[in-house]
Amino acid sequence: MANISIDAGQTYRFARVQNNTIILGSDNHSHAERTIGNKLIVSGANVPTNAVDVFLNTSGYVRIQRPAVGTNSSMFTIANSSTDGYCFMRFDGINDYCMGTFNDDALTGNQGDFQLRDSTNLSTSPRTDGSTCFSFSRDKEFFLPNVDSATGTHYLKWDSSTREVTYASSTQKIKKNIISPPSKVYDSILALQPRYFEMKNPKDDNKQFLSFIAEETAAVSPQFATYGPDWAYDDTGFQKEEEMLSDKQVPMDIDERAIIAALVGKVQQLEQRLQQLESQ
Repeated sequence: MANISIDAGQTYRFARVQNNTIILGSDNHSHAERTIGNKLIVSGANVPTNAVDVFLNTSGYVRIQRPAVGTNSSMFTIANSSTDGYCFMRFDGINDYCMGTFNDDALTGNQGDFQLRDSTNLSTSPRTDGSTCFSFSRDKEFFLPNVDSATGTHYLKWDSSTREVTYASSTQKIKKNIISPPSKVYDSILALQPRYFEMKNPKDDNKQFLSFIAEETAAVSPQFATYGPDWAYDDTGFQKEEEMLSDKQVPMDIDERAIIAALVGKVQQLEQRLQQLESQ
C-alpha cells in the first residue's frame, strides 16, 4: 500500500479493500468504519456497539470506554489538570483505581508524590492517607497504608547495593558447608560496645536509642556487621545517591542473627565451665 502525505487543514477519505473495509473520514455508514476526529470509534458487523471510544474532552481527559451495557462509562481515563493540580490515570470497574502525581503548589508537603490509590481520584495527603494510598515521595521515601501488624512468617531485608527486597530464611535447604565456628568467635562478643545515640532524621524527634554502631561492631568482628556502598549522607541522615565517599563496601548495620548466635555460643561455653566447676 502506498504512503500518502497528509497536510494539516485538509479533508481526506481513504479506503483499502481486502477481507475488511477500512474507511477514514467517510460518511458511508454501510461499511465497518474507523473514524478519526475528536473520537476514534472502532465498530463493525461483529461489534454491536462501540468497542473502543477514545476522546479528549474540554477538561483535559482522554478516555477509553467499554461497550454500552447499561451505561457507557469509562474503562480507562488519563487526566491532566493544572486547576486541580494532578496528572493521573484512572482504571474504572467494579473497584476503581488511579495512579499519578499531585502537582498543586498549595500542597507543598506532597507536591510531586507518586500515588497508587484505591479510588477514582488522587489523595491530597498521600503521605498520611493511611487507608487507600501507596505513595513514593520525591525524596524516594515509600509510604504504605494499613500495614498488617500480624506476626507474619519472615523478616524482609533490603540490599543497599542492588536495591532488592528479599525475605530472611534459615532453613538448611538453602545452605551449604554447614560447620561449627571456632570458639574464639564467641569470645569477641564481649568486646561489643553498647551505645546510646539519637538519629539525625528529624522524624525521630531526638529520641534516644540503645544499640551498637556498625563501624565499631565490624571492628570487633566483620561477621557482626552488614555492608553496603560508601554513600555520603546529609545533615538529616538522608543518603546522597549521587555522592560516593569511596568505591568500597563499608559497614551499614549490625547483623543481629550473627550476634545472637555468638551470644548463644558464649553462654554455652560459660555453662560448660560452670558444670566443670560444680563437678570438682
